[in-house]
Amino acid sequence: MKNQYKIELPDLKSKNLLQENEKLNSTTWVIRYPLSSSSNQNSKKEQYLPLLIGGDVKIFLAAGEGGYVYFWRDREQLETNCGGFLRGHASNVSRLQMTKSQDVFYTVGTNDNTLIEWKIDFINDLADFSKPFQQDDKLQINKPGLNNFSMASNKQDFNQTIDEIFKREKDYCFFLNNISDKFRDNFVQFRATNQKMLNGLLQELIPPFDKKQHVMKRAPPLSLTLDYIYGFLAYDKRRTLFYVHFYNKQEKKRRGGQQQSDLKSEQRKRMEQMNQQSIMLPVQFQKEMLLAKQALLPYDDSHNDCQRHFVYITSRIAVVYNPLNNQQKFYEGHRFKITCLAIHPLKCFVATGESAPRPCIHVWNVFNTEPVKIIRTNHKNGIYDLVFSRDSLFIVSIGIDETYSVQVTSWKNETIIAFRNSGTFPICCVMFNPYNRYEFATCGYQNITIWSLQGRNLIRSQVILSDEVKYSNGCFITCLSYISYLLSDKVESDIIVGNNFGDLALVSCGKYIVVKERAHQKMINCLKISQILGDKVVIITCGEDEYIKIWDTKFNLINEFNIRKTGFFQDGTPAIRNLSAQSIDIFSCKVPKRQLNEEEVEEPHNLSVMLVGTRNGDILEAAFQVESQGLKLQQIRKQESHSEDEQDNSNDSSVSEQQQRQHYTTTETLKFNYSIYMRSHQSQIFDSKQQIDFFNKKMFITLHPTQPIMVSMGEDQKLILWDTENNSLLLVKNMGMTPTAIRLSPDGDLLVIGFQNSMVVIMDSKIQKNTMGKVSERYLLPSLDIIMNIKDKDNKTPVLNIEFSHKGDMLAISYDNARSQKDVFDSKLEKEGSFISVWVNRGSHRTSKYRATDKNLYLKYTDIRCPSLYESYQTDNDTYGVAAYFMTFSQDGNYLLIYYQLINNQQTRINNDPQGVYIIWDLNSNTSVKNWETIKNIQWKKLNFPNSLHSQYQFYDSLIGNPKQKQEQETNLANEILKTPVMSVMVDISPFLICGSTNGDLHLVKSSCLYYDKDFITEISKKQKCLAKSYSAHVSFVNQIETHQNAQYLYTTGILDECIMKWKLTEEQQNWDLDYLIYDKKQADLFQEVQEKEKFKSLFSELLPLRQGISDKVKNVDDTKQPEVELKLESIIGRRAFTRRNNLFYDYDERLIYVAGCNLVIASLDDEDEQDDKITSQFKKYNGGQLQSESNSVFQQFIKLDQSDTSSSPEISCITLSQDKKLLCAGTIELNAKLLIWDICSRTCVKNIVINNAVMIMNIKFAYDNRHLI
Repeated sequence: MKNQYKIELPDLKSKNLLQENEKLNSTTWVIRYPLSSSSNQNSKKEQYLPLLIGGDVKIFLAAGEGGYVYFWRDREQLETNCGGFLRGHASNVSRLQMTKSQDVFYTVGTNDNTLIEWKIDFINDLADFSKPFQQDDKLQINKPGLNNFSMASNKQDFNQTIDEIFKREKDYCFFLNNISDKFRDNFVQFRATNQKMLNGLLQELIPPFDKKQHVMKRAPPLSLTLDYIYGFLAYDKRRTLFYVHFYNKQEKKRRGGQQQSDLKSEQRKRMEQMNQQSIMLPVQFQKEMLLAKQALLPYDDSHNDCQRHFVYITSRIAVVYNPLNNQQKFYEGHRFKITCLAIHPLKCFVATGESAPRPCIHVWNVFNTEPVKIIRTNHKNGIYDLVFSRDSLFIVSIGIDETYSVQVTSWKNETIIAFRNSGTFPICCVMFNPYNRYEFATCGYQNITIWSLQGRNLIRSQVILSDEVKYSNGCFITCLSYISYLLSDKVESDIIVGNNFGDLALVSCGKYIVVKERAHQKMINCLKISQILGDKVVIITCGEDEYIKIWDTKFNLINEFNIRKTGFFQDGTPAIRNLSAQSIDIFSCKVPKRQLNEEEVEEPHNLSVMLVGTRNGDILEAAFQVESQGLKLQQIRKQESHSEDEQDNSNDSSVSEQQQRQHYTTTETLKFNYSIYMRSHQSQIFDSKQQIDFFNKKMFITLHPTQPIMVSMGEDQKLILWDTENNSLLLVKNMGMTPTAIRLSPDGDLLVIGFQNSMVVIMDSKIQKNTMGKVSERYLLPSLDIIMNIKDKDNKTPVLNIEFSHKGDMLAISYDNARSQKDVFDSKLEKEGSFISVWVNRGSHRTSKYRATDKNLYLKYTDIRCPSLYESYQTDNDTYGVAAYFMTFSQDGNYLLIYYQLINNQQTRINNDPQGVYIIWDLNSNTSVKNWETIKNIQWKKLNFPNSLHSQYQFYDSLIGNPKQKQEQETNLANEILKTPVMSVMVDISPFLICGSTNGDLHLVKSSCLYYDKDFITEISKKQKCLAKSYSAHVSFVNQIETHQNAQYLYTTGILDECIMKWKLTEEQQNWDLDYLIYDKKQADLFQEVQEKEKFKSLFSELLPLRQGISDKVKNVDDTKQPEVELKLESIIGRRAFTRRNNLFYDYDERLIYVAGCNLVIASLDDEDEQDDKITSQFKKYNGGQLQSESNSVFQQFIKLDQSDTSSSPEISCITLSQDKKLLCAGTIELNAKLLIWDICSRTCVKNIVINNAVMIMNIKFAYDNRHLI
């Protein structure tokens, strides 16, 4: 019989009901698809039952199994998931009913014995952006001329009006990669190649592979550490560069712990200053006067003893850069591309969002770049923008999904406060109200929206639309910021915005007011409100017209400067290159004392600088100071005018004072001193017809053979010379053509560059060390004079690759296939096949007969045509052709090994091409080698055939010992898209190989994996493959890997990252695990901690399944009945010691801690304060049958560590304590082992972690920071 409970219903007559028998009147709605929700991947889906709507469809209601009530206002909100949710029950909701008037509904809980009455209040949400703007007489939107307002009626029309810059930013943030999470950070195995010819050549180069030697199969004793990154995200996204502050602990504590008290004292101070003002102004000038005053909260926090650092993003890495010593620190917690970042108000924490199917927000510390919180979001495809609230409690994020979802998160406890979809129109920027954490503003297509957080609901409290008549082509509000002022005893805030037409506008009292038309000639990228003029507030704007302008609060121009004219871009940077600022920030703190050199010391001083990031990939700083002469001159003029105005009437005097104030504000100027810290490559090619231009972001690098010098070129046509030892820039030169390949000669004296238009340029690159001069001038820079041009008039195909022979006397240049572009593709057109042009130095013995007649440095030797019959074909997305990218000379220069593969229209190789062909060309006879046996002993300059490597992922089973589930898992993995890793590039640093994959990972493996066993027929087993070390590097396939001769550093580029990553190669201890490689599986463990195989099988298959049934038995126990017999644990004698080590500890209070069964035992000596403790029991020790003295009595406390609802009371296998002796972590023995983390001080369980692929935890250790476990 079920339990019965008495529920007293409220008086329903007061609910505007017509009759008493019409208490509940509602209609159940049968929908076409079930409603369900899933909070994470591991949890079960929550079914929304029961489901209810009102009789006249005013509101949709659904009750969830978790006690939540979900509601939607109309069908459109239901389809776009723009509803809200509330939680009132602690159990499932069994009944949901609504009154006929639909102003009240009731819910009944299943197990919490509660009936809740809910009141429905329809709040006008102003504008539902889940569908296009519509004219509604009842809808009150603050915009003049609403009746004349119209917008695109469908999404297709709207996309035609969207600005190209926002298309580029949206496409960058949108997740398009099909890489599954299962293939991230997994082990990879290698063995041999899939080419018979290659396997035959490698047998003479690689020692035989011993199957019995486990060492040969193990990962190499090498490790990679990210050392430096050249470049940052600039062109495809705005607001990617900010300041962070490194200040001392006392200052950090003062800013953090006393922030509220400081703000209150600052408020009182400002109110006293306002009360002392006796200036009387007309009403129309009152607000103007208030805007000129300093706000209560500082716009830029100032610290004492503070150092500035830059933080910016590129690829999947967030970089913290120290401008004083040119050092970088990295946050590498993201597995996907980082799309946005926000700075904590204390300037010591950073939040970063990513582009992923279910993106996460990472909050991390800038001091040690360790993650503080990793928060799952409900967004899809990626996060476009995010920001902290002024009190740092909340983070609001904008999703890049189709309906531009908005989420408010309490990041400290990882709780999603509110989530909803905003509509189909994009959101460009978001900002919190600094004085109200429950209000924030967003801007986007023709609107500024004020959002209000009411409980767990996000409500549009106000929507301000721009002037549609003025902006007929579609106006995008690109950036916004709050400006605050005192009005009486209240703090009021207005919003200053910029749009894509260059206008500066003020949003006040619900109106959109253009205060400065065409403040910039092009779009305003970002704006910043600051106090760089002391107590005066200024507005800094950055436009696409390459200007940075500073305005006062009356929107008068104070100063401006052009980035192109700062003195750093005199290297021939063309006018078509965009140098506009995409990020801006202000630093105004007191820097500490520091040693400049042995003699000079910089004293502590106040520093005010502006940080600027350009679209061109440059990072600049502008140190500014106020011109003091202009201030004194104004004071003199004011005194002179005051004596003359004494003879005028009072009206003339007031006008004169007003003019003096205007002269005072407009004559103050700023003086700037510029510094540049980074120049990098940024491709500024974007095809608006495509969703994203994937293949126009390639970078090409080459390393000097003897000096720490690197040469790089990108799609921006810049050539940059880097000093890789100091990570500094030496030379920048604009080439004026788009490069496709670059290579330094073996002696470093020649630089060969291939271009898109098939031209090849040979330049003088002799670099010598400078024994005189400064440290920064230790190299005599090369002249880079053009020595020779190689140009065939009949050839218009791009250069794919350039290779030198070992001695440098021969040069091979590979050209692309001359196929037509896909938009004009015609299968009947004759297409010229790809070819390789081989050139010989005029000083070589091969060109003795040409020396007298030709003065060119290199002479043409031969052309090698592509032998493939299928040279090009077309698909729906692209046009492909067969061409050669990978090629290498033999050591004697007599042979050339060529690999022909598919290349697309953007000169990007198709790495998983199954029809690739290898050819060995005899340069002496100018024919291909037919008999490979004759050249088996040939030594090659390098090994470079990544596409042919046999590789596969090594997965771990989620469950152990269950063959059915193991087989099902392998079947599911086989159905995944990228089940086999594809290598895109390979470098041989014998005896190791470094491979880059199409997923952007780097793999280190031993060269012995290339050995081919003749017993291999079709497939190589897992046991015969070599394990590699894998590192997450780029977010796109690795395009190039270069290393110096000493192989100390590694340089990699991706096809989409637009950055160069410098890795440090560290050799680890050799064969550290050889001491226990060969062992007998049947031999018992010396310490008997590891069970024998038969005992472990018995434990797993017999004992643990029986113990798992304990939890089901406990659930079915009737708690209402009083048991006849009750057992109480009094004491425990003994502990497990013979088969366990390291399981006895002292806690923070010097008490003994050990485990017995499923319990934790805390033992302490007799204490008077513990005599009355009810949870302790006295255990008196006996010695020879005699009772010892009470002074030797031990009191024991017992804690059952696993107190979860599904607990099977598992045995505790091991325990460990944190460094401060206050946290305890215990491992269990069960089908799915757990890690149980407890706070011993408060006797509370902090967290339970389930390990799905283990049944027994053998050992646990806390890290030094008490935040990590191993």
